[in-house]
Amino acid sequence: MVKSMKKVIPMMLMALVLAMVMAIPAFAATQSYTFNQPNGSPSHASAYIVGGADVNGSTISITLAGNYYPSLYVDGYGYATKSVSGGNTTFTFSGSSTSDIDLTLHIQIVTPTYTHDEERDVVLHWT
Repeated sequence: MVKSMKKVIPMMLMALVLAMVMAIPAFAATQSYTFNQPNGSPSHASAYIVGGADVNGSTISITLAGNYYPSLYVDGYGYATKSVSGGNTTFTFSGSSTSDIDLTLHIQIVTPTYTHDEERDVVLHWT
């Protein structure tokens, strides 16, 4: 009996570890992305990306450096939820990481001598 238990316990532990490893991607994953212009060329907005996108099912969160973004519109889904923390802006929205996503990013920089306020169409391109 003891001999058979010595074989069963390690196999059960291995099965448990395997099940947990397989379940992790179902909950959340980080995925790399860049921003492209609608014509496919790279967008300078990529320089403001802070880390990968957090993908959790059909919910995606992206973080951009700075607090220069009043809104982000996701084609087919509507406006993203915005939060600002530590000087960075995080947008959370519905979408899929299986294909690129068309976005309209509102950028607003206001200084005493300079104002830049525009909406820019970009494509979130998964890499």
